[in-house]
Amino acid sequence: MKVRILLVAVPIAVLLAIAMVADDSDAGESFETEDGFDYEFDEEGESLYLVGYNPDEEHEVADVVVPETVEYEGKKYAVTRIGASFYQDFLKTVSIPKTVTFMSFPLFSGPNIENVMIDSENPRYSSVDGVVYEDEMYYLVEYPLGKKGDYFQVPESVVVIKEYAFASCKLKEILLPSKLLSIGQYAFSNCSELSAINSVNEVNHIPPNVTVIDDSAFYGCSSLENITLPESLRIIGTSAFKNTALKEITIPYGVSTIRSGAFSFCTQLEKIDCPNNALYKTYDGILYKEDGTKSIVCYPAAKKDAEFTIDETVGDIMPLAFSGCQNLKKIDFQAFIYILPREAFAECESLVEINIESIIVIDDSAFRSCRNLETVGFGEDLISIGSSAFSETKLKQVTISDSVQTVGSEAFRNCSDLELVVFSEHCSAEVSICAFVESFNMNAISLEGVNVNLSNGSLDIGDSSHKVVLTVAVPKGYTLPPYVVFDTENTVLDVHERIERPYPYENFVAIFVCVLVLIGIIVLFRGV
Repeated sequence: MKVRILLVAVPIAVLLAIAMVADDSDAGESFETEDGFDYEFDEEGESLYLVGYNPDEEHEVADVVVPETVEYEGKKYAVTRIGASFYQDFLKTVSIPKTVTFMSFPLFSGPNIENVMIDSENPRYSSVDGVVYEDEMYYLVEYPLGKKGDYFQVPESVVVIKEYAFASCKLKEILLPSKLLSIGQYAFSNCSELSAINSVNEVNHIPPNVTVIDDSAFYGCSSLENITLPESLRIIGTSAFKNTALKEITIPYGVSTIRSGAFSFCTQLEKIDCPNNALYKTYDGILYKEDGTKSIVCYPAAKKDAEFTIDETVGDIMPLAFSGCQNLKKIDFQAFIYILPREAFAECESLVEINIESIIVIDDSAFRSCRNLETVGFGEDLISIGSSAFSETKLKQVTISDSVQTVGSEAFRNCSDLELVVFSEHCSAEVSICAFVESFNMNAISLEGVNVNLSNGSLDIGDSSHKVVLTVAVPKGYTLPPYVVFDTENTVLDVHERIERPYPYENFVAIFVCVLVLIGIIVLFRGV
């Protein structure tokens, strides 16, 4: 019996001892040192995670050194992880110790950081000429923003350029290695001066083995006028070349995925070509996807046509498909499409007229900043109007029909010509915050029925510079919910009960009287 008791008691004692030790550990604690470093202990309380760097003026230094170890309450702990961003203007050099085995990039976003130095004994990271690499230089991780020079040659060992690696740098020309396989998310985003990539006779080339150009990889490279994509390419990510200066692009035959907005807001793009691809086709320079349903992927923003017909063969439109189109004035919508995706026609500044009677859902920002859009044909089955869907358009009057269930936040924001909004008699839509904000000329809103759900701030329109008096016509006995206006000085509501419609017999009597008067006049003139 004693042996059995010991067999039970000993493990329990051990567990209690472990629990007591765990309770005494520093796991989860955080502290700050006088030189501006913020640390947290790891889950075991045995090493430190550098989570912040915010020195006061006294401790601002151009060359900051992350320490290998830090003493806390008489005990030394190794710094093994870094998640702090070194963004301060005064920084020029950052030194990383050998103990650090994890860093959350991008880290070195300070505009004047020229050099990142990593201890040569670090087992995971290395630096050459201030540029950070990982795993024996197979991965290029980060190029410091303040590094001098407008040309850079990526070492031949690199097979992956990681996310944000060159984001916002000032390079004008870059030479990528032949072994490169992948270009990560935002890798060259907002490199506004980058105009040459493996350029030969002013023609740019992505290396021949690249299979992935990930989301927003070249987003905002506003000086990039041309690019030749390799036959090895399989994936072009969301917004991969958004806001570039491309004038035309050819899609290789091996590409199997082009995500939404890959070439959106390319305001100089006139033509897309796609020879021999099994999934993607181009007709008249417009990119379609054909996988059972014909989808419009991208309408080139600089295509010169003023009118376009979305015919009945089209089954879908991808997000941002027409975004930034310069010349389209009218779109004839013949397709039976039920969802208009986000930013589908955003910033089509010449667009004046579109009929979307088949559409059931208008997603967020679908017509945002269509600054000349005056006429939209809504269908009777429209259910949802998304956030910012018609912001900054020239709509003058809007009728929200019975079928509409939601009107998103800022759906009609800054519509300078909008004067009247009518909610039909049986409409029960939920109207979100600031649905009509900054539409300063809006002077009347009419609720034909009592079921519209006006959220807090849904009728907030004016501001300190533009005070608005909004006449609100409501059914008899209806009371507006509280807080539909946040600032009652900038948006003043003038609430009136709507005049009730005459009953059918009253209409009949009025018509009968008019007919009698008309007959009397005719008889009178005949007698004369």
